[in-house]
Amino acid sequence: MQLERIKGRVKKSIFSVLILLQIFVTFNLFSQVTPKDSSDINYTQVLFEFPAVKNAKYYFLQVTERQNTAWTKQYKCETSTYIVSNLKFGKIYKWRAIAFDEKNKKVDSTRYYAFRIKGVDLINTNLFRIKLNSADSGNKSNDLIFIDYSRTAINKEGTPVWYLPDIGNKVNATQRIRDLKMTHDGNFTFLTNYSAIECNINGEIVWETPEPIKSKGDSMGFYHHEFTKLKNGNYIVLGTKYVYKEFPDSIKNNSIEKYNTFKNIDGKKYIRIEYGLVYEFTSKKELVWQWDSEDYLSLDDLFHHGNADTIPTVGAHLNSIDVNHENTQILLGFRDLSRVIVIDKKTKEIVESYGDKLFASIKTHQFKNFRFQHDARFLGDSSISLFNNNAIYYNKNLTSSLMIFNRNKFKSQTDTDFNCLFDTITDGRSLKGGSVQKLKNGNFLVCMGQLNRIFEITGDGKIMWDGFCERYLTAEKKWTNYPQYRVSSASSLYPIWFSFRFNEVGKRKGELLIVNNGSEADTYTIYLKTKANKIVEKYETNKVPANGSWSKILNFKRKDLMIEVISANNPGLVKKLEL
Repeated sequence: MQLERIKGRVKKSIFSVLILLQIFVTFNLFSQVTPKDSSDINYTQVLFEFPAVKNAKYYFLQVTERQNTAWTKQYKCETSTYIVSNLKFGKIYKWRAIAFDEKNKKVDSTRYYAFRIKGVDLINTNLFRIKLNSADSGNKSNDLIFIDYSRTAINKEGTPVWYLPDIGNKVNATQRIRDLKMTHDGNFTFLTNYSAIECNINGEIVWETPEPIKSKGDSMGFYHHEFTKLKNGNYIVLGTKYVYKEFPDSIKNNSIEKYNTFKNIDGKKYIRIEYGLVYEFTSKKELVWQWDSEDYLSLDDLFHHGNADTIPTVGAHLNSIDVNHENTQILLGFRDLSRVIVIDKKTKEIVESYGDKLFASIKTHQFKNFRFQHDARFLGDSSISLFNNNAIYYNKNLTSSLMIFNRNKFKSQTDTDFNCLFDTITDGRSLKGGSVQKLKNGNFLVCMGQLNRIFEITGDGKIMWDGFCERYLTAEKKWTNYPQYRVSSASSLYPIWFSFRFNEVGKRKGELLIVNNGSEADTYTIYLKTKANKIVEKYETNKVPANGSWSKILNFKRKDLMIEVISANNPGLVKKLEL
């Protein structure tokens, strides 16, 4: 009798193991659990993922603070992925998911998981805040605004949603970052004092620039102002080099000593000049394209120009770069030349030039309306936008503005010149910094740089959203201005994301459902493949809107197949399921 009981237990244990193995093999789609159990995260807009259950029709995702006995948030999901917004920093949450079949019968459930949304000073609104001045009630945008010096993303209510955490000795309280923005595939890029970095949502580095190229006979250059990931997966960044050149004859001897970087070489006086460079790197850090402003700028150009703040320097101060949609043209902005140029990427020739007239023999569209500008951008093929800081140091009656001009029908006046003196709260004047981004709704997001104001404006000049960056001085017990260099916008922390399920509906037949969990429209390629990776069938979806779905009945003649789904907007996002 005892032997029979032991045999029964062994059989039962073997059966249980087989069942578990069957579940593991059958339900291996999205086996990763997110957020991971006992993890710390740095954002309140959270993507939940859990293992899919075969033939589950829907799931209930349940979320609550860990100390609660009842589930305070419950969401019905078509697939095993769901995004929840408006959780809170400094809280610990628990969650689970329950699967139901087409008869609304519970068929499975995950265990409980817990995570903490870590609170830090960066998102403490008693220390840093966006003081809203106005927000139009008709502005229903859920877009996020990324603010570089404060290392945060906020929503339109001014509430922090994400922050960039400290990253070793690269990002911390003493290392200011610049040009924080989201990539097209959902990562983040920014510049530090020493390098340009791409990281994921958790602040984990996925790519970093190689060391700057050393100039001949001088010190190492550095990366600066702007760093962008291109749609082809390459990276483009501004750099510098230093070259000593002899003072031109037009500079009088009694003027030379005001420059603090000059030196005597063989009895002649030389000055160190900073030239701007453009680098394009592959994902493997191979340098595949470069442009050098020394080939463009003459010494006369460099010595006979104004300066945004009258510091006696000799240089053009290259401060912005943009690439057109086709990746065939480069737009560069030189602040201290009050000039923007368009370069043909293939030939490296300058094909368009706007701004003050230079001594260089380059065809110039005379245009004196902008001075000491920042953030020149292509607006499609026909226009250019920029933030015109203006010559406010020299003329107290001038103000800064948002400018847009037509490239094809260039005139002496801009198509748009929106004056930043639009109320009595500020004087509308910003000496340095600033950015302009055209949003998908046609509006413009403007950062005023040294003047700590950020606003969204329509094409006809209506203010839709307006706020001021401020920080609290604890010792003085008062709020003060907190200027930013640049801001940018994205539709969410998850612009590109999808999930899918496949449920059998008959012999050798099943329904494939793809859900676009991201906040941007996307299209998908579907492959039916053998385990040897041979393509049996291929399908293309139409454009699936944000939070939309696409479904299709698939027929398959054999069982040893797998489904592979690839995002068009992020080809690196691939998901697979064995049938």
